[in-house]
Amino acid sequence: MSNRNQAAALWLLVAVVVLACWLLATDDPGKADPDPHADADACYRTPDGKLVCPYRDPKRKEGGPLTVNAPIVGDECEGIAWNLLDLPIELRQKNYAGGSCCHCAHQDVLHWHGFHEQAEWWRANNSGGFSVSGGARIMERLGLRYAYTTRGDVRLLEWASRNGHGAAIHYYPNHAITFRGFADSKAYLCDNNRTKTLIEVEKNEFIRRWKGYGGCALTLVYSPSPPIAWR
Repeated sequence: MSNRNQAAALWLLVAVVVLACWLLATDDPGKADPDPHADADACYRTPDGKLVCPYRDPKRKEGGPLTVNAPIVGDECEGIAWNLLDLPIELRQKNYAGGSCCHCAHQDVLHWHGFHEQAEWWRANNSGGFSVSGGARIMERLGLRYAYTTRGDVRLLEWASRNGHGAAIHYYPNHAITFRGFADSKAYLCDNNRTKTLIEVEKNEFIRRWKGYGGCALTLVYSPSPPIAWR
């Protein structure tokens, strides 16, 4: 065999080896995509039996965080448990001493977070006209972590609602009540003058009115949020 033929045969052999290596290293286009749940290590089932797992985001960088593919619960479903401040009637504080509405709202927040002794002390030692800024001073005295706004910062209420904290708020003329949270595009409230009847207000309308009444709110800051205590 001539040198030219030997060189051609050698190049052909090299080309075959390179092609074989490339085919072995390349995904077969006929194969299905990898299981999106293959690397999920935190799967759980919702009460209705739906499996929820982290999924592999095709745009995430190697080693980047997984995104949780959480289910969306429709408003039409029965038995939805929103994360609202949800005290039993016996713990919903009724107005007392001729006008202690703001004190009642703070006491509701304390009871919801499990600070029952502090709430009872508050009721036994404080009454009359009050404000959330005054409530902040008492929370400070009790050594509790809190957050408040007197400028209508709705982000505080949004945070309190997402985390199930509720809040004491100024609402109605010269009055204060308990903000239970947002759900289903509504605000849910409890008035200490009528504790057996919970109040629903369209969310945007509530925010407009709340700001008009001064935009004051105070909540406690603890994590994790308290569970629903009576169901």
